[in-house]
Amino acid sequence: MVCSIAYNRPLTKMRSDLGLPEQCHGLRNECVKGYRPASRDFAMGVPGAALGYCQALFNRGGASGMHTSRVMQLLDAIGAPWAHSHELFWGYRQEEGPAEFIEQGVLPLRRNGRVPILITNLDPGPDIETIRQIVGSSPSIGPGETILVRIVLRDQASIGGAARLMREIHENAVQRAEMPKWWPLLQGQLSPDQWFELKQALNGLWDYSNIAVNPFTPPEITDALADQVTVGQIVLGHADGVQTDGTIALAPGMKISGASDGATYSLHAFMETLAELPVVPTLIVLGPSAPTWTDQINQERIAALLPPLRNACDVLWRDLVDARRDKIWSLSA
Repeated sequence: MVCSIAYNRPLTKMRSDLGLPEQCHGLRNECVKGYRPASRDFAMGVPGAALGYCQALFNRGGASGMHTSRVMQLLDAIGAPWAHSHELFWGYRQEEGPAEFIEQGVLPLRRNGRVPILITNLDPGPDIETIRQIVGSSPSIGPGETILVRIVLRDQASIGGAARLMREIHENAVQRAEMPKWWPLLQGQLSPDQWFELKQALNGLWDYSNIAVNPFTPPEITDALADQVTVGQIVLGHADGVQTDGTIALAPGMKISGASDGATYSLHAFMETLAELPVVPTLIVLGPSAPTWTDQINQERIAALLPPLRNACDVLWRDLVDARRDKIWSLSA
């Protein structure tokens, strides 16, 4: 149903290059394309994800599993589409170890949901050992499924660390003849020359790169990286900052890569940019909750976003017929 707009071309290419057969990445019992269905005993990963929500949209509520259950219930209560598709937020890890935090956070989404991304601010230069702990974990996602882990590139050390990390993960995937459970999602305020340096360092692995952009990513960067952009971040502030025409203002003090304090953007214009990419990206709604915002306030801001987001998705998914766009919008994950 959704595979034509959310199949993640870099990971699909990796699967093909590893000599692995195509498989379905949806939650239906039968694949409309006849691919081997995914196991229903696990959560799904990023392939097949059209939309998802960062768990930091709500303030932390208990340990990671409790928080996932709570966020799922809060999204269900407002009729949010794709309410069972969650971006885990590394910043909410406290007393739990990395593997425990991830595994417990994934468990409530088994059999009925997916985890497309684990978002972190970890830098593969100084934080490489922590990132290795993450990619060494084995959460309950289905065989052949992959979760993206967002890492932040800041300087030359970041570039070198990211290249080493990607080579390590890929070599392990080749040895095992299976898709990796984790793969980096790259983001950072690098210059075009620095992105080119990473491309050279990765050589053939560059074709497997997943890159995230947001409305504040410079257009020349999005254009230069277009073939590898697989995630578009929809940034959300307070409900009062969402206009019916899709103009969105960030809340004062909200920290978003590339954005100034209280910045505004056009959701429609951002979708037009994403619609020009070679492949339709996965959309992630994000924007950390302020400590004083209640669950109701956070539900209200997401609810305010949904009508303009639905209109914006019509732009992004414009190659699909109306009935199919409606069906995709109605899915839970």
